[in-house]
Amino acid sequence: MLNLFFYCVLDIGASLVIIGIHYFLSKQRFAILGAIFPAAYIIFVTWCFIMKGLPHHTEWIPFILGLIILLGEWASGRDAYQKKQQKEIERMKGKDLR
Repeated sequence: MLNLFFYCVLDIGASLVIIGIHYFLSKQRFAILGAIFPAAYIIFVTWCFIMKGLPHHTEWIPFILGLIILLGEWASGRDAYQKKQQKEIERMKGKDLR
C-alpha cells in the first residue's frame, strides 16, 4: 500500500517537474527548445505502440491528453515570451521619447 502511494507521488512529482522545465524552455527565444518534450513524447508513444501493438481506441485518450497538455504549455510559453518581448520594446520606445 505504501509502495503504491510512493510511486504515485513520484509519478506526479516527475510529471510536474517535466511540465515546469518544458514551460521554461518554451519561454526562451528559440521556439525549437519548447518542441523537445512534445517531440520526445510522440517518439515515446510511437515506440510503445510499435512494441505493444496498437491499443484499443479508448486507450489512446491518455496519450492524446498528454500531447494536448504539452502543446498547450508550449503555446502558452510562446505567448508569454512574445508578451515579454513586446513589453521590452515598449519600454525601450518610452526611454527614446525622453
